[in-house]
Amino acid sequence: MTDSNENTRETHILKLRKLRLRLQRLKRDGSSSSRDFAQLADELAELNALQRELANSDEEAESAGAPGRWYGEEMGSETTGITARVRLRAAYVPTGSVHLMTSETMPLVEYKVTKKMAQPGAPSLGVDNIARLRFVTWVEGYSAQSIDIREIKPDAEPLTIRHLPSFFPEKTRALREVTNATVHARIDILGYGQNTATLVEEHCTLQVPLLPRTSLPLKVPDPLTGELTDLSHTLAAWVTPNADAVQQLLRAAVEHVDGNVMIGYQDPSPAAVRAQVEALFNAAKNADIRYINSVISFGGGPDEVHQRVRLPREAIANKSANCIDGTVLMASLLEAASLNPGIVVVPGHAFLAWDNSDGGGKWDFLETTQIGTHSFADAHSQGVASAKFWKLTGAMKLHDVSTLRAEGMLPME
Repeated sequence: MTDSNENTRETHILKLRKLRLRLQRLKRDGSSSSRDFAQLADELAELNALQRELANSDEEAESAGAPGRWYGEEMGSETTGITARVRLRAAYVPTGSVHLMTSETMPLVEYKVTKKMAQPGAPSLGVDNIARLRFVTWVEGYSAQSIDIREIKPDAEPLTIRHLPSFFPEKTRALREVTNATVHARIDILGYGQNTATLVEEHCTLQVPLLPRTSLPLKVPDPLTGELTDLSHTLAAWVTPNADAVQQLLRAAVEHVDGNVMIGYQDPSPAAVRAQVEALFNAAKNADIRYINSVISFGGGPDEVHQRVRLPREAIANKSANCIDGTVLMASLLEAASLNPGIVVVPGHAFLAWDNSDGGGKWDFLETTQIGTHSFADAHSQGVASAKFWKLTGAMKLHDVSTLRAEGMLPME
């Protein structure tokens, strides 16, 4: 990276930190005006444009040790005729949401293989010098193996394979801080026909950080293209309606609703639905859950947007929640009560939405940071006002949890 780019990046990082601090102050200050938020939204848009420009730097992508750098020696031209390359396609593994990803959407490792006709005397690979290859990827101690078997002909188009192995939940659940793990990437040449020998063409180890489940990357850059990938929809994994602590709080909420029953959308009127949301809010309030701006999350790069997220049972046990903690807690309570929640994500903040009409798309809103200090009416009014403002800026994302469930975004536990 040039000195000019380095200086620009340092300036960019400092500005980003100042903007985040100012956004936190604006959220706490009830007298903040729409003009304040609008100016901040413009600055964040400018900052995102600079982030993409810097991430697209070819010099940065080729820097030593960066994700995206190809590994592997050119061993094939004089022996098997195979040239194999391996590279990391992820700067880290978000263990809280990795089970929602695929090898196509968020690969961990990428292989690229070409084949030429082997030299006389080189190992026989089978009919017409076709190579049958086995690709194996795993993270030592944390995952199963991803395996693919492919054939490649001499002088054919390069063969590209992407892997994301399945991680063991019982192993990743124990992580409390960022932990470096070893990725194994191996390519075997399989014997067939009269030749039954197996040759190891490539086996290298790479290091990748594993983020604990409390660390959620909301936006991450692809290490090859620099394009930002929005992962905020994976918050649905933290919505856990079947957790025992959530079910117990749901039972307490019944005491706050007329008739002492939760009826979901059996009465689809907005007033009946809102009354149930208010009962859930009051149950959380009585549980003494207070807003604490605990957002420190280690492991991301300086230009990435990370957020600390507790599971609802952890927020209930600790009696504390940041904005996203409170949002996924309330969303869990709504889903447990057969109501359809939504998660609203805006720059530097998140709040709750709910469908007022059972799939009708008439959304209502709640500011969950006010659970411990304000009435439901105040929190509802603030949520509605925030949604109105952020819709106008175009920076608001509303994730419908029921839709995400249908797409396979299942609870983490």
